[in-house]
Amino acid sequence: MSRCTLLAVLVVGCSDKGDDSSGGSPDDSGQVATDLDEDGFSVPEDCDDDDPAIHPEADETCDEVDNDCDGDVDDDPVDAMTYFSDSDGDGYGTGKGVVSCEPVAGSVENGDDCDDADPAINPESVEVCDEGGVDEDCDSLVDDEDDSLDPSTGTTLYADADGDGYGDATSAITACGELAGYATIADDCDDADATISPVAEEVCGDGIDNNCDLTAEGCEWVGEVLESDAYAELNGAPVMYGSFGNNLAGLDANGILAKTFEALGKDLKLDKVQLA
Repeated sequence: MSRCTLLAVLVVGCSDKGDDSSGGSPDDSGQVATDLDEDGFSVPEDCDDDDPAIHPEADETCDEVDNDCDGDVDDDPVDAMTYFSDSDGDGYGTGKGVVSCEPVAGSVENGDDCDDADPAINPESVEVCDEGGVDEDCDSLVDDEDDSLDPSTGTTLYADADGDGYGDATSAITACGELAGYATIADDCDDADATISPVAEEVCGDGIDNNCDLTAEGCEWVGEVLESDAYAELNGAPVMYGSFGNNLAGLDANGILAKTFEALGKDLKLDKVQLA
């Protein structure tokens, strides 16, 4: 064989070595890399080169397939649910939660229960007044702090500006307990004067409704009154006569005296009436 013939054979041999009828290119190991599904990843990095949805950068989903080619199936899938233990069976759980593609027995998808031992306490419950200060609806607000409080469970209070234990009926509020400056009983007809309330004694002749009974009376003689009497009773309180000077026959004496003394057969003159 001549020198020229040998050179031609060597050139042809070099050209045939790199020929790849599949259109791939050799990798560092000399093997031809292929990407049949055109997802940008080749075998062996792509664990399923027939499915463009499966490759190392794909999201793992709950489908029993190794979508991201990491060798594990359904590990930390993006469409999995987190389930929380629901011990009281109210539909709300608590705790850290478990990520799973399938429902977990005794667990639910909501973890906002603030007391998983009491089925009456959960985010759907209604806040009520209670002695223990319980957060029934799990919003971190208790009793009067919670604007969703059921008012029917509270107590009606009335502003008591004068501190006499009786409030103004027009200033009612609802609260879970007693509040400073408020009373549980209304019917104070003058909440600026502590001497005026439903339990105050009516004062004769002052023209004021002291006991809030809608009248300013309450002043009348009790029993038979004689000229020789030294005492009588005015609203149950002893009254002492002084001297006689004014004719009171038929006169109420500015609301103090409502009875006349015509039965005495003569005019009764009274100069002074004094509570004993």
